[in-house]
Amino acid sequence: MLRLVCTSFDTWHDGWRDQSMAWLSADERGRLTRIRAPRRADQFLAGRLLVRQLIAEYCGRAPVEIHLPATAPKVATDISGALLCHLSISHTDVYLAVALDSDPVGVDCEQLKERCNWRAIAEQYFAPFEMACLRTMAPAKAACEFMRIWTAKEALSKCAGADLARLLKGAPVACGETHWPREFARYRCWSGDLPDGLHVSLVREVAPEMAPAQLQGEFRTQPVGVATVRFELQALNPRD
Repeated sequence: MLRLVCTSFDTWHDGWRDQSMAWLSADERGRLTRIRAPRRADQFLAGRLLVRQLIAEYCGRAPVEIHLPATAPKVATDISGALLCHLSISHTDVYLAVALDSDPVGVDCEQLKERCNWRAIAEQYFAPFEMACLRTMAPAKAACEFMRIWTAKEALSKCAGADLARLLKGAPVACGETHWPREFARYRCWSGDLPDGLHVSLVREVAPEMAPAQLQGEFRTQPVGVATVRFELQALNPRD
C-alpha cells in the first residue's frame, strides 16, 4: 500500500487550517496550543490534514474517525484502536512529505538553503568515507549528495526508530550506496530531487529480492485531488 505524497501548503485553498482543526483530537489541539511559532503551527496542521486526507482516500475511513498520536505519529488507528497504517511526516518550510505503508516507513524532505554551510555540517557529523566521496565532486553535485546523505539517514532514523546522532557517523551513505551496519541491512532507501531544490528520501523494510529500482510519488497542489506531477525516487544500492 506504499504511498508517497509531497506538496506545498502555500498553494492550498483558503480554509484548510479550519478544516484541519475540525479533525484534530483533544490531545492534538493541546499539542497545537504549545506551538508558539506560526510557521511551525502551520506545518503541524498541514501534516495532520494531509495524513487524514490520504488515509481517507486509501483506507476508506472518514477523516474525523482517524486517530493520530499528538506527537511524532508513526501509526494511525481508527476509533476502536485498530491499526490503519504506518506513516511518516516530514516538513521543510512550506513543503510537506507524507508516506503511508502497511509496514514501518520513514520519509524526510529537505531544502538546501543558500546560506547553509553544508560542508561544515558534513565535516562535523559525517563519516570519513562520506567526506572523501564529497571531496571528489564538483560543488553543486556535492551539495546534492550532502542532501541525499542527510535525508537518507533521517528517513532511516524514523523508520527503524534509531537515534539519528548514532546514524550520522555510523551508517554511511555515499556515491549512491548505503553502507549500513548489519542491524539495518533489511532496510532499503530510495532518494530523489524535486523542483525548488527539494530533496526527498524514503526508507522501508523490504526483502532484497522485493526491492524495486524505483518508487513513484506524487506532488499535489491541493491536499485533495489528483497529482499535479508524478516523480520517481531511485534506489540506493546496499553494500556490506
